[in-house]
Amino acid sequence: SLAEANQIALGRMKEMALSYVTGEGVVKGSAVLKAGTVVRIDGFGKNFSGPYYLASVCHTVSPDHGYLTAFTARRNAT
Repeated sequence: SLAEANQIALGRMKEMALSYVTGEGVVKGSAVLKAGTVVRIDGFGKNFSGPYYLASVCHTVSPDHGYLTAFTARRNAT
């Protein structure tokens, strides 16, 4: 139906929009960071600071670096 087609198109559009701006980073370990949550990233200027969706998160502990959290993030607009 037209309504179903519109819902599918809207879902696809949202998925494409989330890949508009992507990034990755490593921070001091934080168990609060989890894939699927939205965080605010600041310090990257007006165009790149703001809310980001965490696509993946990996927590590691090592003798040399201690507890670290690596993440990939994406944002729907600048």
